[in-house]
Amino acid sequence: MTVALARPGYREFETETADRIFARLASHIPPAPIDEPRPITSKEEQENFAQYLIAGAAHDSYIVQVIGRAIANLVPDDLHLQLFCRQNTT
Repeated sequence: MTVALARPGYREFETETADRIFARLASHIPPAPIDEPRPITSKEEQENFAQYLIAGAAHDSYIVQVIGRAIANLVPDDLHLQLFCRQNTT
């Protein structure tokens, strides 16, 4: 069985939607990066970038756990939500 992780064309739809929202609500934010990122040139930069990615992943995980706990506390009687929240917060 084949599983599709993303719908075809969804990235373009998401980018266009975000660009329209930014243009309307935050016109000071450019729709795309102004300059291409430069390549990593030293071992120290590579280590710092790795730490940045790890910190971002930890932050995202924390947000998921907090939201899961909030849902569990708001709707304590819904067993389906409880199962979902426990999977995300353990």
